[in-house]
Amino acid sequence: MARSQKALSQWQQLADCGDPDAQIVMAWNYANGKIVAKDFDRAVALFRAAEPAKGPLARFNLAKAMILNSDQSYDTVLRSDCDAGFGPALYLMGVVEERGIFHERNLDKALQYFSRAARNNHLIAEVFAWRLQRKSIWGWITTLPYGLRLTIKTIVLYAREPNDLRVLS
Repeated sequence: MARSQKALSQWQQLADCGDPDAQIVMAWNYANGKIVAKDFDRAVALFRAAEPAKGPLARFNLAKAMILNSDQSYDTVLRSDCDAGFGPALYLMGVVEERGIFHERNLDKALQYFSRAARNNHLIAEVFAWRLQRKSIWGWITTLPYGLRLTIKTIVLYAREPNDLRVLS
């Protein structure tokens, strides 16, 4: 635990000095409350502080934290990034629709979001879009090799670089 406290202290110092990556790291710590006391207002402030330097990435993380903390205003944070075609934002909106978070599931809307994210090079969304497409048995059989290649490509990329925007989830 001492090692994690020391690392946390270093992240906090960097965040206090305005480092946007450290602000996002510390925001997540405050949002989930595992290492530090949960303080969602502080998390939001840190995500917002990182926004000028990290833009859509900071807003994506903020919206994800809002969803995990049952804040239904997450979509106002993502709307402009979705309109701009930011893949991770579109993916997150698709997840909300597919899982029925805050409202009833809407698989058609989820497929639309995942498809738009996939067109913007988001691989995990492409896997979800492939999975949600309505196909006949023959359609599933013929597209199975594509789905398997895509899934393997996604797993390999995520293992190499989990912060790559093509696999950010």
